[in-house]
Amino acid sequence: MMRAFLHQHFPVLDGEMDDILQETYLSLCNALPNYRYEPEELGSFHNYLTGILRNRALRALREREKALDPDVLQVFRGIVRQRS
Repeated sequence: MMRAFLHQHFPVLDGEMDDILQETYLSLCNALPNYRYEPEELGSFHNYLTGILRNRALRALREREKALDPDVLQVFRGIVRQRS
């Protein structure tokens, strides 16, 4: 389920999915002792889990962006703006 979520929402991170899943498992193990299942107040566990996955994937995208050459990044952003 988690891998399918990442494939569907973050296909550009295909090569980093194992790392993202491992980080998600670690976060989940750390958070579960304090987690209270109250779907009426906090929402479903599925939403909680996909939120962790989404945040880990977004962090991976930000790290990837930081690693890019600033000149290349500026050109890429210009191309994206032109398409909008």
